[in-house]
Amino acid sequence: MRPTHKLADGSLVFPGGYEPEDLTLLPDGFWEAHDLAEAKARKWTAVKQWRSEILDGGFDVAGIGRFDSALESRVALLGANMGDVWTLADNSQRAFGAGEVAEVLAAMRVHERTVHARSQEIRRMIDSAETIEDVNQISF
Repeated sequence: MRPTHKLADGSLVFPGGYEPEDLTLLPDGFWEAHDLAEAKARKWTAVKQWRSEILDGGFDVAGIGRFDSALESRVALLGANMGDVWTLADNSQRAFGAGEVAEVLAAMRVHERTVHARSQEIRRMIDSAETIEDVNQISF
């Protein structure tokens, strides 16, 4: 069983042992709303973990290869210059031409924006969910 009343400090309690004037009856639907909020919070935590894994999981550039995309790799790529020798995700090395530097940076930005856009789309779905079942059906 769950507590049925609330004290002024927000503590949830059963009424036994308290003065009636110190108690407020929990409103109808309190626990359903609480459980829904908890389900939404758990789902959003899972989405953030997924987002980090995907964001840091690498990205491909056609004709060049796969790049690491952990934060330190993305920051390092921002400083890439023509002629730099870069170690790709498969540990092969490649020198960049000017056009390739631009292509890699554009692909990195697309990767970041795509991941963040999807996570925000999922966030909107979580926020609009009306039941725990709705939350549980959200996949990513």
